[in-house]
Amino acid sequence: MTAGAAPSPTLALRFTELDHDPDLVDLVTRARDAGHSATLMERPGSQTLSAAGLGRTVDLVSDGTGARIEDPDGTVLEALEGRDPVSAAAALWERWSRRLQTPGGSIHHDTSGRVLALGGVAFRPDRTPGEPWVGFPSLLFRVPRLAVVRSRGRTWTVAVALLPGPGDPDRVDSALDAAEALLDLGGGAHRGPGPRALTLERVVPDGDWLEAVRAARLRISAGELTKVVLARQLVVHADGAINAGSVLHALRAAYPSCRTFLIPGSDGTALVGATPEVLVARSGAVAVSEPMAGSTARGETAAEDARLAAALLASTKDRHEHALVVDDIVATLRGAGAEVVFPAEPLVVSLANIQHLETPVRATFADRAPSALQLCAALHPTPAVGGHPRDAALRLIDELEGIDRGLYSGVVGWIDSAGDGELSVALRCGLLWEDGARLYAGVGIVADSDPEAEFAETELKLGAMLSALAGPSMVTKGG
Repeated sequence: MTAGAAPSPTLALRFTELDHDPDLVDLVTRARDAGHSATLMERPGSQTLSAAGLGRTVDLVSDGTGARIEDPDGTVLEALEGRDPVSAAAALWERWSRRLQTPGGSIHHDTSGRVLALGGVAFRPDRTPGEPWVGFPSLLFRVPRLAVVRSRGRTWTVAVALLPGPGDPDRVDSALDAAEALLDLGGGAHRGPGPRALTLERVVPDGDWLEAVRAARLRISAGELTKVVLARQLVVHADGAINAGSVLHALRAAYPSCRTFLIPGSDGTALVGATPEVLVARSGAVAVSEPMAGSTARGETAAEDARLAAALLASTKDRHEHALVVDDIVATLRGAGAEVVFPAEPLVVSLANIQHLETPVRATFADRAPSALQLCAALHPTPAVGGHPRDAALRLIDELEGIDRGLYSGVVGWIDSAGDGELSVALRCGLLWEDGARLYAGVGIVADSDPEAEFAETELKLGAMLSALAGPSMVTKGG
């Protein structure tokens, strides 16, 4: 250390197994009520990993170029410039992770577990999101003060403390004790009655959106591209405060097979949703992707459900749209050096209100696999949310869509200090503020798309979040 330079900070870690399994949605709700940052990634299943992040230790962040690591005061601890933001974030996170795995130096650590960061990436990582996403950078993965992690029948906490200068043992223990105390937050602030009525506002008139679809079809027929995804935005105004925890509980109950998530914005907003689609899940030498494209409604009866699913599998339009996504992901993973296997025919995955075509893709790397963030940099955005070819589709979205997607159709999930992680596509979600929300839904447009049918599909998808916002006795007006 040079004369006059500030001493390197100490990052202290403690892993503790719990003898109980707290409700993660309730944890993040209490933390938000108490004024703490709170992040949630919850996935059902005994073999999966779910985590709630309480408080803030450091952020891996980008505003559209390069990446940096910041402390809670916004001080930049380290930065990496000159790369696209996701690749830069992947390299910077790997650099910090190596320090966590190296005894000595300024890092005090407990080697019984891994450090998690939770967060997301915008649909356009190369741009700082604008209104209404001013509380979000283009990339944010947060190392919380306390992570509560559930996996394989076990639940444990990861307490993290960032201290200036060398780590005095008493000071380290005190900071970690304070982090662990977040687990015992009380019921939070008094909350008034929730909303009784919702008013819907369509930002882009329906006719204008239908015209955008027709314009996209013409451009596709002219050979400029083969697919583009166009999204819609619905603004919901409530006559009372919307509680993110109540929305999360409703989503979890209605979509038990989906990944429920909450990403906080610095302005008090929160991105909340329940997504069915995994962009990439990396575990050691194996990476899995579960692309979805092509959708239909659920039936009123089992027989109608089966008929709709069979029609979806037989649809030339939907199979073509789906194949574009699968082919792109397979080619990217093979280009990264993996042996890739996937079924010849897609599956039909049924959710509460919709059915999707899905093809599970499994990639095995002979040597060390790229990290979850490195794979994200290569894959995102896939043709499932952007289009094909990517650059042409993104240009057409800029021209026709008329909204700032922010983190919608971006990426949400977790990464750890070993390079593993699960990153899902941010779908079936909304940006919540105190008494309102912005909901998003998109559809893939190809040459033979029917504009009215595509509009109906967006209505079906918007219904997932709208139902979670509206209680059984709530009045919904407008729209």
